[in-house]
Amino acid sequence: MITGSQSWNSSFATTPTGSGFSVSPTGSTGAASQSITNSVPGITSMSSTTNTVTGGSTDLSDSGSPEPTRTPTTATAGNNGGMTTTWASSNSTAPTPSPFPAANYTQVAFLASLAEDTCYHLPEEPHGELSRRALMRNSKLREDNVTVPVPYIQSVEFESEGVRPLSMTVRDKSQGTFHIDISNRSRLAIASSDGYAMQIDGSGIRFATKDCRYDVNITIPNLFSQIANLSSVGCSVGTGAQPFPSPIPVPLINTNTKRAEDIKFNQTLLLRDQCGSPVTKAIRAYPQLRVGETTCQDIAVDENSGTWEFDCTFPGAISGILKCQNAVKNDIIDFLNRDSFGGACPDISTMIATLGVTGNDMLSRDALGVALYNQRGASNADNSSSVIENVASGYTLLWESLQGFFTPQNASVNSPWEEYIGTYNKHRSFENDICEDLHTGEIPLSLNLLVGATYIDAVTTLNWAPRAARSYNVTVQDPAAIACCPNGSEADDQGKDTCAYPREAVIEDTNCSCGKTAGGQSLAFEAMECDNFEGRCERDEDCQGGGSVCVVGTCCGGGVCVDPYACSQNGTALVKFADGWS
Repeated sequence: MITGSQSWNSSFATTPTGSGFSVSPTGSTGAASQSITNSVPGITSMSSTTNTVTGGSTDLSDSGSPEPTRTPTTATAGNNGGMTTTWASSNSTAPTPSPFPAANYTQVAFLASLAEDTCYHLPEEPHGELSRRALMRNSKLREDNVTVPVPYIQSVEFESEGVRPLSMTVRDKSQGTFHIDISNRSRLAIASSDGYAMQIDGSGIRFATKDCRYDVNITIPNLFSQIANLSSVGCSVGTGAQPFPSPIPVPLINTNTKRAEDIKFNQTLLLRDQCGSPVTKAIRAYPQLRVGETTCQDIAVDENSGTWEFDCTFPGAISGILKCQNAVKNDIIDFLNRDSFGGACPDISTMIATLGVTGNDMLSRDALGVALYNQRGASNADNSSSVIENVASGYTLLWESLQGFFTPQNASVNSPWEEYIGTYNKHRSFENDICEDLHTGEIPLSLNLLVGATYIDAVTTLNWAPRAARSYNVTVQDPAAIACCPNGSEADDQGKDTCAYPREAVIEDTNCSCGKTAGGQSLAFEAMECDNFEGRCERDEDCQGGGSVCVVGTCCGGGVCVDPYACSQNGTALVKFADGWS
């Protein structure tokens, strides 16, 4: 057993043995070369050199330790209870980076730690609310005798509003599951149900457990550009080339299924104010018709009749279901196939396949295990080589799962991910199934209207875009018009202590009543002490105030002069749409 810290050296290569990790001399070169040809498009031949440590031939496992199983069982990687990128805390050590003589990559360094203050976790709902999960209709495909490629997507996790995808749960051939992080376009990350995680970005590759123990950070400057050079595919960052187009012959989007954003219809409203006058463009606030949360556009107005024509879409560009569809297309389909890492690199399948061929010396179980073993405390039983060996095996299995999902298999031009999406969209719609699952409860959508001082939350409700929408006659309140009202009446028992207006003339929860002017028009006016009115009157001409009118039959023993605009401008609802005003 090695008792001291080990460092990388080109004189020795690690190889697995029946009892764990071992180190054996390789001669003067220290390299075990392997010819790689035709494994990835654009790669003709290169060598892969195994990782090395200093010292003689030494067994790195505890004496008598059995060969570990390929299933990670270490207690340090518990169930993954998190879904935002969160950071866990623990007591940290202060390891130093160790240069690694990678065969195909430059400036590679390993930084392993038995305990870190921060590490990667699967993304969670950012505001602490419950996330939402959409289940794929794989069982429906099987019912239609469609063979679902394996591995396949089981579900997609979204934040609470159901419009931003966080991660995908993938089921593999052994019916195990792992999770692909799709919340951040600058990286690709995978996590197992046991709590192991692997993250790839432009600066390197990181492995971690759920509780931030046994972390391995492989620093590789300009990783994407180095991968692009090895794959002979240009990246837009550092090479000036355009992003690599995905060579996928299967459909990414089901073109036979019409997307909700394409469904448009025209809606006509006949708008009149509280006095029956046509509503013109001069009204404030300007008419705003919406389907759910999406605003329609007015395309024609006949001010003589108050006829307004609107161009609407269903369910609308900012509806939950359509925002979800756009997010699925941009953050899942395009990110994983065409616009990987913002277009800075070849597509993810090419990247993973190239890294799998050219980076095995860095990503092997032995390389990861030796890096962790070198940080082991000599007397800490929790850091025994068998535990480290299981962790390294867990990381290796995670890397193999990532390759198995994104790397073409058996000479296929498509990765299993691409095969799955192609098969799914041939028979159903990946976007629609996900978003309908999340947003079905939001249909029907209300056709709501805001105009003047009136808001109608549902002129009607829509389950789909109407082919020939019916017109609606709508009365709205214009604050610039006088306070016309229905059911204008004179007071009962005028001049007596019991004087009052009939119930139908009382505007509830306001200080206004619907009376009669001397000219016979119904008008809402503000109630007050009789001595506080502008004056007494029998006709409008008796009122001296500018614009005042005479309301007759009041409880003041006759007519009084009132401001005809007061109840139109003080927030009184002169127009209602359930019971009462209409």
